[in-house]
Amino acid sequence: MKILRSNGSRLAVIGLAAILLAGWGGRSLGRSAARSEIASRGPAGQTPPPALRQERRPTPRGSTGTAGTTARLHSIWKASADPAFDFELKAETDRLLARMSSDEIAEFLRGMTLESEPQWDLYELRRDIVLDWVGSDGVAALNFLGDSELDQHLATIAFMSWAADSPDEAFAGLRDSQLSPGLQKRNENLLLNALITVAETDPERAFQEISHLAPEDSIRHLSVWAGCYGHDPAMREKLLARAAAGGRPEDLVNVRSHIMANWGSREPAEALAYLDALELTEIQRQHLEAALAKGKGRTEPHAALDDWRERNASAAELPPAIPETVSTWMLNHPNHATRWLETLPDDSARDLFYESSIRPLIHSGGFQKAAEMADAIRSPELRARAVRTLGKLWSVQSPEDAAAWRAGLSKE
Repeated sequence: MKILRSNGSRLAVIGLAAILLAGWGGRSLGRSAARSEIASRGPAGQTPPPALRQERRPTPRGSTGTAGTTARLHSIWKASADPAFDFELKAETDRLLARMSSDEIAEFLRGMTLESEPQWDLYELRRDIVLDWVGSDGVAALNFLGDSELDQHLATIAFMSWAADSPDEAFAGLRDSQLSPGLQKRNENLLLNALITVAETDPERAFQEISHLAPEDSIRHLSVWAGCYGHDPAMREKLLARAAAGGRPEDLVNVRSHIMANWGSREPAEALAYLDALELTEIQRQHLEAALAKGKGRTEPHAALDDWRERNASAAELPPAIPETVSTWMLNHPNHATRWLETLPDDSARDLFYESSIRPLIHSGGFQKAAEMADAIRSPELRARAVRTLGKLWSVQSPEDAAAWRAGLSKE
């Protein structure tokens, strides 16, 4: 058995980043909904529509009409015991900001310094202001933000909020020539994150947006959505239909794999029954079952890996999703994962599992166990790779221990 190296690592990284940033956006969007509820007092159990934003008009040069507004903003934020979850505070902030022009908001934000405000409260206020501002003057709000990591995160969640409320305006704004060069360079990432939200709330609009993209860019979005919403029957059929319509078989395989991972993390038995009903080659089935195992492995790694091995005992290749599942398990629960690995029969599959576990074992501090696994690998190629990885990382942490280990390596 040999391991198949994944050629979709870039997509996986982009997808993970997008999902993580979606968490930032979801948190902010949830707070926006809470603020809307304060204002609208909609029926219990129903989510009210986003509050209508007031259009900002330029304030005459030299105007001093905002002095009281900015003073009030400072006052209410300093007086709040918990600004992060003070929804009355957020509603009052929205009302005050509606009196200010874009230029005045920018001037107020430039005047906020870490010396004058607690850092976290400063970020909370800055974020709330930008999230409100982006709804009325999106390009100006995004252009105001800098290139720091924190501002890049804020630009992403602000654009996600804008796209969720007004997708047509937001997507047009992303193509605006007045957008700063830094934002234009991150155009793809901003769109990717925003469409994760829109794909859930307005899937038809999301599909419409990616229809303008090149096929390779379109499939990147479809794969990310499949990894988020593949468990949903209606969304699943839309994703598969769009992937198949492109005429590239590899796109359908890619989307199906992400669907299986997402579905497997929620309803693995249901996902497996669906998979068993498909007409697939043996290799295709092994890979989709590996994707399903990867999803199930997020909560049940032992059972997921055992199930895959039982159903694919004669597999000549090890799909990348399987060692990836072991690596994730090793990072989170090294003792449990190690015990499982020690139960494997001494064969080529174990070599692959051992080699893929060296790096996560090292990250969990298990240098001695990693050394034992590296030494137990029978494949010269895999053993050499494991030894290089272990030696390099161990030397950084403890040069003397690493040198002693190298001196005692068995010769082949």
